[in-house]
Amino acid sequence: MKKSRMKHIFSLLLMAVVGVALIITGTKISSSNQYPHETINSNPTWTTMPSQDTSSATTSLTTIITETQTTTEDSQESSPSTVPTTSETTPSSKESTVTKPKTTTKPRTKPPKTTPKLKGAAAITFDDGPGGHTSRLLNALKQYNAKATFFVIGSGIANPENQKYNRSLIKRMVDEGHEVANHSYDHKDFTKLSDKDVLSQIRRTSDAISSITGEKPTLLRPPYGSFNRRITNLAEQEGLALVLWSPSPEDWKYKDVDYVYNYIIDHVTAGSTLLLHDIHKTTVDAFIKALPVLTERGLKLVTVSELVDLKPGDVHPSWWWR
Repeated sequence: MKKSRMKHIFSLLLMAVVGVALIITGTKISSSNQYPHETINSNPTWTTMPSQDTSSATTSLTTIITETQTTTEDSQESSPSTVPTTSETTPSSKESTVTKPKTTTKPRTKPPKTTPKLKGAAAITFDDGPGGHTSRLLNALKQYNAKATFFVIGSGIANPENQKYNRSLIKRMVDEGHEVANHSYDHKDFTKLSDKDVLSQIRRTSDAISSITGEKPTLLRPPYGSFNRRITNLAEQEGLALVLWSPSPEDWKYKDVDYVYNYIIDHVTAGSTLLLHDIHKTTVDAFIKALPVLTERGLKLVTVSELVDLKPGDVHPSWWWR
């Protein structure tokens, strides 16, 4: 009886030992398989150990933590040169790091108003010549001791058919105290040309004039009075001021001697810069008819440069500036 009792107690003890061993073994296996294939650089602190059911959520959280940490480390290791900078960054130190744009060219301001320097004087200008009526016009100007400015076409000077005649007229203009100026090479609208072509128009004409007079002109009248700031800048580059007009009878359109004559005596006053065209017979006849009337009124007829002082890039009359 006593021996049987001892066997029973031994069996219970053996079963208890085996049971404890199984429990310990199971716990180790469970612990080793709870987070398979995960590497956490910085483990979070858990107040309670997550159960097997929360392993997927923990895995996602661990992945986010890992990616966030890696991104932070990568950004800290980035070179400063790869970080975009702006000129509007406000520096934290006293030394300013704001980048201000540099002004390479000073904006051109409106030139001063062109004021006649001679009282009781007016400038008479003729475009598009020389022409077949220019010699007769020069005779009348000489008779009344009047001066004019001739804006000539470069191709007319270079044209082999009348080159000798036109060159002699230009030389006579200068010899008799008139002013010879640039009116382009073949009367094209400058605003429709490239910079290169505009400069070609200007330079070829200035060269043709200087080959006769020995001096390059200082005044330019753009064909059709068509220009903009770009043309003004190109003219300034070439040492030229732009000369437009006020008034004009539009004699190229109204080829009527009486109309042009009446317009001249009604509109030309001190300070005027009259635009005419010496290539039209009606215009030359009308001006020769008006010339003694203007002289009797005491109006002194002078060149543009005698009437106003102009620098390269200036525009006369100044209200034409744009």
